[in-house]
Amino acid sequence: MRRAVRALLIVSFFSSLLLASDKPDQDAAVAKLRQAAAKTNIFELPSFRMKADIRLDVGGAEAHGTYLLFWNGPSQWREEIELSKYKEIQVGGKGVIWVQRSTPFIPPAIVNLTIALGFGTNNGSSEALIRFPLLDGEVVTKRQKAKARTHALTCFEIADQKAKFVDSCLTSPCGDFDVDEPKRTACVDENTGLIYRLSAEDDDFQTIGDKVFPHKLIFPLPGRSATISIRELTSGVTFSPDTFLPLSGIAAEPGCMNPVPPRIIMRMAPEYPQMLRTARVQGPVYLDAVIEADGHIAAKRVLKSPNPLFSESIIKAMKKWTYAPATCDGQAVPFHTAQEFDFVLSATRWERLH
Repeated sequence: MRRAVRALLIVSFFSSLLLASDKPDQDAAVAKLRQAAAKTNIFELPSFRMKADIRLDVGGAEAHGTYLLFWNGPSQWREEIELSKYKEIQVGGKGVIWVQRSTPFIPPAIVNLTIALGFGTNNGSSEALIRFPLLDGEVVTKRQKAKARTHALTCFEIADQKAKFVDSCLTSPCGDFDVDEPKRTACVDENTGLIYRLSAEDDDFQTIGDKVFPHKLIFPLPGRSATISIRELTSGVTFSPDTFLPLSGIAAEPGCMNPVPPRIIMRMAPEYPQMLRTARVQGPVYLDAVIEADGHIAAKRVLKSPNPLFSESIIKAMKKWTYAPATCDGQAVPFHTAQEFDFVLSATRWERLH
């Protein structure tokens, strides 16, 4: 989501700060976060079946559909998303996936769906529901007590001290651009011991095996919300052998369910084209992109842009970006994603959304 909007959402969640930030005990913080993430990691179960109803807000219009996931371990799974105007099937094998979509790109609404789910092959959210929040090279730098609605939280600031993170502009000083530090926050609900996601709403937790998982998951951004209502979540399921057959006519590609997401190493801010600034043109830009296994990002197509000069500026900047690539079992893999940006005159800045 837009960083300004995300910040407002997070601020609204915190009704009061209970304790000033302090320097945490690293081992204790890591243990607390690891234990919390493990409680909802249903992918540690040998097998399960999930069926859900989904509702997406696509530019003010609602789209309804279904979500299915059949899990028989990391080398045998099948995922299906079906809406009236979109269908996607993914089948997972050992280190490879077969993907069939009704569009040649991932629509932004489907990206929001994966954020709400908290897992997936293309979930790059820093608040994945089932993954240990710390990535390689990251450390906990601060701890603070907080309240969100009625929830008492312990929140940890996480910083990447391994990457050489740079934000610079293309042809002039950044000046009127806001630059985000490579930091994020992970919170644990003190009452439940579960990960508390600041950018999503997880309600009505159910027990499945020795895990728990929400009945309802919501990505609440106005105008772009995604809601998943789980109507079945059953463990210990026996599947038909043909459930996990490779998709006919589809080539296998490297990948897995829940890869370690890519992590940006160097980012260069795009210029706000002077002609558009003078004309007071602004708005969001959506790009279909792939972060390749070598750490470079390639824009595949422009999905939406108020003016071609905006997308040209972003693509030019992206050529200078580098990532630590996504990995499956330690092997670098391509990561298909939607990159979203907003050129905003009132704030005279660009905002990277996801």
